Amino acid sequence: MSNRFVPGSKKPTLDKAARATLNYSWRWTKWLAGDTIATFAVSAKGVNVLHVSLDGDVVTAMLSGGKVGVEATATCEITTVSSPQKIEVRTLYLTVVPR
Repeated sequence: MSNRFVPGSKKPTLDKAARATLNYSWRWTKWLAGDTIATFAVSAKGVNVLHVSLDGDVVTAMLSGGKVGVEATATCEITTVSSPQKIEVRTLYLTVVPR
């Protein structure tokens, strides 16, 4: 897996092998600053989400599939327990590659 910037954009993009089934994680520790995740969800376009889990401040999704040469995304949304609740959304950008 490599990390690079797509020409013409400012979004970091990871390579994901089309046949690979791997875990991708969002670490929320700094953003939470002591708060706790109440709910979480992961959605994807261009790849499949097989499983999602929460371990402390880290949301992990097992992703599979994808079409070679096509950009895919996996988006994690969390809501905190604090009052008022905070909501944050972060997206991983993936370029599906052959391997």
